[in-house]
Amino acid sequence: MDGLTILEGVNCWIYIYSNTNETFDGAEEWCHNHHAKLVAIQNKSINGYLNEALPFNPGYYWIGIRKINNNWTWVATNEPLNNEDKNWATDEPNGDGNEDCVEIYIKRGKDDGKWNDERCTKEKVALCYRASCNEFTCSGNGQCNEGFNNYTCECNPGFYGRNCELVKTCDEVPKFDHGNLECNHSLESSAYNLPCTVWCEKGYELTKLEPVYCNFYGEWSAPLPVTCPALTPIANGSVTCSDPSANVAWGTNCTFTCEEGFVLKGPDTLQCGSSGNWTEEQPSCEAVTCPALTPIANGSVTCSDPSANVTWGTNCTFTCEEGFVLKGPDTLQCESSGNWTEEQPSCEAVRCEAVTWPEALFSCYHVP
Repeated sequence: MDGLTILEGVNCWIYIYSNTNETFDGAEEWCHNHHAKLVAIQNKSINGYLNEALPFNPGYYWIGIRKINNNWTWVATNEPLNNEDKNWATDEPNGDGNEDCVEIYIKRGKDDGKWNDERCTKEKVALCYRASCNEFTCSGNGQCNEGFNNYTCECNPGFYGRNCELVKTCDEVPKFDHGNLECNHSLESSAYNLPCTVWCEKGYELTKLEPVYCNFYGEWSAPLPVTCPALTPIANGSVTCSDPSANVAWGTNCTFTCEEGFVLKGPDTLQCGSSGNWTEEQPSCEAVTCPALTPIANGSVTCSDPSANVTWGTNCTFTCEEGFVLKGPDTLQCESSGNWTEEQPSCEAVRCEAVTWPEALFSCYHVP
């Protein structure tokens, strides 16, 4: 059975020690397994107390000091050893042979209660302490942080005080726009995380009975207005919304228009619905195209846009083969309306005028 010594002192720290000898690392593990840490000496008077209270052991006792990066350090808190706390035995520490850990002499007969640097692989009694922090220290509402002769509580949201024993409270339940609030407790002093319920009008995120809490700032939470996802910029066009803010709220209408030469594919207006979704998919602007030109007989056509879909602004030039002449314009352009500027021309065969001869030069007679 492990020995147990209780120190009636500041914060009632509890000291425990092993009944077997351990290396320094083994002693740290032993303390950890017993929900404790290698002892930290809060002040020099504690050295004397430990010398009086603990039994003699020829191997002496490990305490929680170790040389880290060439500095003597309290392993429980990772704080450096201050000069005023040092309690070395005569001519110690001598640093012989990698002596990087520290023991305390108990009932040695010389330098009682003093410290000596020692090799960490030596085996000694693990001397541990259970300090002020326990499951009740911060009222179960925060994180307890150990310090020398003291502790601090890091309170959870909604709690405050030395031991996190106080709870944030909210003022009288406010009146909410666009909804009604219902509470099943006193409105005079409402504590953190104590809920009310609110019924929201259409267009607000809480569209059914949902809790509203007194938050950790001591303020009431409130239903947030519904917003729709941001619209993406439309290529070759623009969008104008009735609510110009970045967060587009329920009921906002957005109208889409396209630049010249482009036509809107999809609805020209979207509305942010009460569910937080747009009424339809976002439209896009597509380039205007003109009807395909028919192949020209006995001729050819060359266009500035060689693709199959002739887009706005494309120019097409017509030429005819030898012996044929163009009837109509030699160039057509695809307009922003999606129509060609004129009717498509054609190639017609070249024709000569009929030859006429004077009648006096010729005569015709009937051959019997």
